[in-house]
Order: sequence, then C-alpha cells, then structure tokens
Amino acid sequence: MRSGAKTRPGSGRRGAGYVWWQRGHTPRGWRDIGYQSAWIIGAVCPARDTGVALLLTRLDTAAMNLFLAELSQAVAPGAHGVVLMDKAGWHTAGDLGVPQNLSLVFLPPPDQVRGRLVWGLSPQG
Repeated sequence: MRSGAKTRPGSGRRGAGYVWWQRGHTPRGWRDIGYQSAWIIGAVCPARDTGVALLLTRLDTAAMNLFLAELSQAVAPGAHGVVLMDKAGWHTAGDLGVPQNLSLVFLPPPDQVRGRLVWGLSPQG
C-alpha cells in the first residue's frame, strides 16, 4: 500500500511522496528522494584541443573563482583567454577574482537579442 502525499512542483513539500509500507500503518519520517544536484562548468580551446571542467555541488562566487583559477592555469603561456558568459550573480559579483590572463565577455540579456540573429545569418547579410 502506498502512503503519503503526492508532491507537485512548487508545493513546498520536501521529501514528501509515495512510499511502500505495510497496510494499516503509516510510515514516520522523511523518505530519501534519491538524488542531489551537481553543476558542471567548463571551457574549451578548440585551437589547442584542450579544456577545463569542474563538477561541483554548489555554484556561487567561490566556485566561479575556483573555476577561473583552474582555467587560468590551462591558458598557454603568453596567451590571453576570453570567457563568454551570461550575467548570473556569481559571474558579476564584486569579489570575483579574474586572473590577468583572462577576460570576461558578457552576453546581452535575452530580451535584447530576441528577433535578430546573432551570428549574421540574416537574409540581408
């Protein structure tokens, strides 16, 4: 028999759901929802056929600083890397440490890009 409440997105119930249990008894406690979140952030250099990637359990300014430090070490000596990214909070934080051999280029907000093709594939071009 199943017992418990069905979870819906946005319902605010953590760990609620159906659990198999003996008929006539109600299980006590939280059930294991069976997953955790992970973030993969990475960058590649097609010219050198190399890249850097990190698998993290959280994504914030500290994680972005760690990624930029790793990426900075992967840039060829004497070269300069350009990182294209959106304007997420951890990308634009004041305490973000950008190494000397990297530059950050931010994408425009989606509402400024809507209706035009970014890569010059328009019929006029």
